[in-house]
Amino acid sequence: MGKLQEIYPEFFNLKGDPFKGVEVYVWQMSEDSYSCGLMFGTNRTKTDEEIWDLTKKALTIDEAKAILDQCANKDEVFIIPVIQPISSYAYTIDDEYIKKVRDLFPDINPALVTTLAAYSAPVSVNETDIDNLFSKVCPADEALKAAKEKGIVVIEDAITCVSGKETMESFYATVSEGNAASILIAQYYGPLKKSQVSNELYEQEKDNYPVLYFYMVEFDGKQFTTKVRESTSEKIESEKTFTYLKHFTGNAPETALIAKYEYYVLVDNEDVTWEDIEKGMFSSQLGDYIEHHTIFSDCK
Repeated sequence: MGKLQEIYPEFFNLKGDPFKGVEVYVWQMSEDSYSCGLMFGTNRTKTDEEIWDLTKKALTIDEAKAILDQCANKDEVFIIPVIQPISSYAYTIDDEYIKKVRDLFPDINPALVTTLAAYSAPVSVNETDIDNLFSKVCPADEALKAAKEKGIVVIEDAITCVSGKETMESFYATVSEGNAASILIAQYYGPLKKSQVSNELYEQEKDNYPVLYFYMVEFDGKQFTTKVRESTSEKIESEKTFTYLKHFTGNAPETALIAKYEYYVLVDNEDVTWEDIEKGMFSSQLGDYIEHHTIFSDCK
């Protein structure tokens, strides 16, 4: 209960019950896995952003019940099936599914349970979309357009996230709780600019741009697997496994071209810092390099 109080402090030590009741948003992550989030009821419709943000403090069904049980004399509990962008599990919210979700809370008096209209996040990417896009062979610009249309994470020129940042945040929140999940990320590099490289390098590399790489990242509850493929090739260029996904943010050195950085990096050492990784990349000392895979960058 101490952990739950840290996640949802507003539901503890209440003086009386929430006047408009409690809304329980439920989304499915796999065939037998559900997550949910809580909000107090209001007279207004919750925004997409408020519902997406619930993935940052996702609960299991049992954890949600534990919080509801200590809210004595509940006026109403609203069970709301939703589809969150983080979930790659495909399902349709119909009358049968609504009943299935409602039955997850059998201990709540049916007279106090109301099922609201189902909500579906407009940028939801289902498993079929992810698989089709990851295997799609096409030019970089066509792949970029498709990636943005599907709402997946898109990083341009290795440093700027232009699409799907909320999806990345939700994925991190989900796997941090030990729940299985997958995410598709597109890394796009635009046409090579002659003003930014030497004439020799420009002539040598100009025909290789633009280029787009798809990163498929899957977490099975224990380890992460990454597969990387260039959009113009069927071949998987690399496939690696890692144990941890780390989130690094901070101020860049004064000599850098950016002011702030944000990275999501796969590593095998839970205690490693971004400074450790950066030091290893630039060190000439054997053994300093730390194996890692940066899957997300957003620098300002």
